[in-house]
Amino acid sequence: MLRCTICDDNKTSVSTIHNMICGLYKDRFDFKLAYGVEDFESGDSGDCDILIMDIDLLRSDGVNSSGIDLAEELKHTNPGIQVIFVSAFHEYAQDIFKAEPVYYLQKPVSEEKLKIAIDKALEEIEKNRNNRFVFTVGGDIVSIPVREILYFESDKRRMKAITVKEEHSFYSRVGDVEAMLDDRFVRCHQSFIINLEHVSSMRSNSLLMDNGSTIPVSQSRQKVVRVELTRFLGRTIA
Repeated sequence: MLRCTICDDNKTSVSTIHNMICGLYKDRFDFKLAYGVEDFESGDSGDCDILIMDIDLLRSDGVNSSGIDLAEELKHTNPGIQVIFVSAFHEYAQDIFKAEPVYYLQKPVSEEKLKIAIDKALEEIEKNRNNRFVFTVGGDIVSIPVREILYFESDKRRMKAITVKEEHSFYSRVGDVEAMLDDRFVRCHQSFIINLEHVSSMRSNSLLMDNGSTIPVSQSRQKVVRVELTRFLGRTIA
């Protein structure tokens, strides 16, 4: 069963969206209902497949909090999460893309638009499930979600796959691994292949990844990496 979290500081909004989804997708989801920021942060609300998040949240002490920032931070530890933002204010629309939402809903949320958003999220979840990197370790077959891979590092005859959760080591050549990957991956150095989805920033000769790692960029590859990163970012926010 898929997990869906609904977070809004308005209990009526949470209840309305919850009831709509239950009517549209009977017994499809296990729900967590978070009534505001503190409720969301106090539990495991971020451990979900779909997050429906209000953008403008008010804490109990009266301080505003950004649902966009909460979702963006969550993406670092749960890259596969599908975020659907809801808001009554149009001015937030340009700010949501850094959290890579699957959809944006204007309040009051209609059942028709909600179904479009949920269907889109389900489509992306299915794509991610089918998009995995497979390798063998000691005769065992290991399969990890491609989207969770931050980078690969070559060390002689061994490759390390660094993900948001753990590190894997297996025998392979860097060229063979590179040939198995899609265009979100770029070889930035003789020993490194990085996932553009997890690049926080680029300097002239290095990349900062979401987990804080600094990855070298060889001089001969700097132009290609910059072009590919620009292309990827442009595609992401389009």
